[in-house]
Amino acid sequence: MEAKYLFEQHYGKCTLTDPNTGLIIEWTAGEFNATQDVKLDPTSKYNLVPNVMCDGDARKLASKLAHQVREMADYIRAEYPELI
Repeated sequence: MEAKYLFEQHYGKCTLTDPNTGLIIEWTAGEFNATQDVKLDPTSKYNLVPNVMCDGDARKLASKLAHQVREMADYIRAEYPELI
C-alpha cells in the first residue's frame, strides 16, 4: 500500500507533503505549534486556478484546502507524536 503523504526529516526540520494536493506542512521537530508553516507547491493543480473566481468557488476551494491541512495535522499527531 502506497503512503498517502511523504514525510521527511533533515537537521531537525520536518516536512509532510500531500502529493495529491501539493500541500506542504513544515515545522521544527518538537515545536509544531510554534513553527508550523503551510505552503502550496508551485506546481500544484490549485495554483492553476484562475485568479478570477466567483466568491462561492473561492470559498469552496479555501474550505477544501483547510480540510486537507486539518487531515494532515491529524496524521502528524497520530504518526509522529514525538516530533510535535
